[in-house]
Amino acid sequence: MAGSWFSNRIILTTLLLVTVGCAAPPLTNRPVQTEPSWFVRLDSQQEARSSSDLYDHPATWTPEELTAILSRLLLEEQRGIFDSPRPPKPVFSLKEINQLAPAIQRAFHMARSTEWLSFYLSDSSDSQMTITSGGLFIKNGRLHIVIANHQEPTSATDSDVASIRTNPLRSLKGTRGALRFESSRFAIGTDANWSGGHAAAASELVIDQQAFLAFLRIPAATLVQPTATLPAMKLPQTPPSTNQTTNKKDPGPKDPLLKLQEEIDRLTRRVEEQESEIAKLKQPPKQPLPPRTKPKRPPILP
Repeated sequence: MAGSWFSNRIILTTLLLVTVGCAAPPLTNRPVQTEPSWFVRLDSQQEARSSSDLYDHPATWTPEELTAILSRLLLEEQRGIFDSPRPPKPVFSLKEINQLAPAIQRAFHMARSTEWLSFYLSDSSDSQMTITSGGLFIKNGRLHIVIANHQEPTSATDSDVASIRTNPLRSLKGTRGALRFESSRFAIGTDANWSGGHAAAASELVIDQQAFLAFLRIPAATLVQPTATLPAMKLPQTPPSTNQTTNKKDPGPKDPLLKLQEEIDRLTRRVEEQESEIAKLKQPPKQPLPPRTKPKRPPILP
């Protein structure tokens, strides 16, 4: 009996710890833009936060900067051992980016240091519904993007829909993939985010947004590396001889390129003369021919 009581006590304690661990702290929120199928708002915890938990808010963005970042978010789906690799897919469609970017810009401008941004997107067709939700915040000069649900299938009558609208960081089944940034050199790292208070974790990506935006502002011409050698310079033709142009005014100082052409011609002639002299020296000396002698006539016999 005592053993049974002890076992029940352990089970109850374990359930209590799991319940406490999965329960998200109560939130307060300030709406930024609310539409029937999506919203962007500012969330914060009700209890006082320590200085180490504060964010770098408010922050200033342009819609173009946010569009550049949101359009480069990718989700690399998990696959089994025998599954063929699949290319990463964009997290947001162009329509969703056009909806979110202006609202996120205003939210960052309104945000306090204790608030983070939350977003919720739903797409319904017949009785089916898909949900994408998550959040954004800037901490220690880096942009954190959290995706809790990505096109998660559910129904409009499911109680989980209300839970996600209450806390968009709540993940139903996880993203089933890794969050990536198209320009990988600006991605600092990824992590599991459990702040949604559920058994599944959201995917969090940290980006060096300042370096990325500075890269975008570099003119395209400066990104082209100069070649090691310069192209050959086409020099102007030598003007006709002065012997054929009499009674003409002095043309004035010579053009630098013309002077360079004349100097090249002079050096070329000098090199040709030296090569000719060297070739003559290399020739062996001619041997003198032997003197020619007249043949002797035979004596005349008497």
